[in-house]
Amino acid sequence: MLKAEVRAVNEDEKQKNRAKKIDKLISQWRRAVQAAIQISRKDRKLSQAAVAERMAWTPDIMGNVEKGRREITVAEFIVLAKQMGLDPEVMFRRVLEL
Repeated sequence: MLKAEVRAVNEDEKQKNRAKKIDKLISQWRRAVQAAIQISRKDRKLSQAAVAERMAWTPDIMGNVEKGRREITVAEFIVLAKQMGLDPEVMFRRVLEL
């Protein structure tokens, strides 16, 4: 019975470690998305307010997206890229480069 308990504890630790790694990857992805949005907006010389208006968002929402306080969906990301005059693929590549 002791061996089974040790195995169960080891499996639990492995699952916790996997979960931590996944959380770290998600966090890195979110930061890269935020940075790509902000960099792309600034490259296009657009204000947060201008992009927010194009997205039918408030400027606060746009600011929260760039600061990571509000997540966006993939669909929103694609529309956002298009509203900034960019090919969504270019925006995705920028995320991957960061």
